[in-house]
Amino acid sequence: DLKTVIGKVSKFLDSPLTESQVETLIDHLDIKNFRNNPAVNMEAFKAMGVMEKEGSFIRKGVVGGWKQEFEKFPELEERFNTWMEENMRNSKMVFPDNKKT
Repeated sequence: DLKTVIGKVSKFLDSPLTESQVETLIDHLDIKNFRNNPAVNMEAFKAMGVMEKEGSFIRKGVVGGWKQEFEKFPELEERFNTWMEENMRNSKMVFPDNKKT
């Protein structure tokens, strides 16, 4: 629920938004619009040849979709998990253990 998330972030930042600003953000952050935003989808890198011209930098926008991405590359998932463990060891942030689900 994007509207609720925007409200929570706005409150956390102590930066109230008008209803019009919330609606503008909802439209801007909609996955369909987000995917078409050249600043987000790496169009400049495609033009320079750094990224492939076909496809999208933005994934499907489905909750938990990252799990499907990792299914194709289990070695990458292991590298990611190792990196997270090493780099977040001293952090006070707590993430759910995805291995238990």
